[in-house]
Amino acid sequence: MNFFDWLVLKNHRCVLDCREMSSFATSLWDSIFTPGPTPVLIKAMNISFFALLALLIPLTYFTRNIHVFFLTLLSMSLWVAMQW
Repeated sequence: MNFFDWLVLKNHRCVLDCREMSSFATSLWDSIFTPGPTPVLIKAMNISFFALLALLIPLTYFTRNIHVFFLTLLSMSLWVAMQW
């Protein structure tokens, strides 16, 4: 495989990834205006809560701050309540 073939293959993958992300963003935008929870909206919520907790849990460990601890506990509780 020469450099040109590799470059075309890489750009082709990038175009597909961009289309998938564009499709997800469009589906998410459309699901906001649809009544009730949609699978795309639930997926976006789970990704958001996971990212929030991925930040808060190490922050709680390193700072040992009671405010951060309760914020982490509150966000975990909210995520569980939203899944229930």
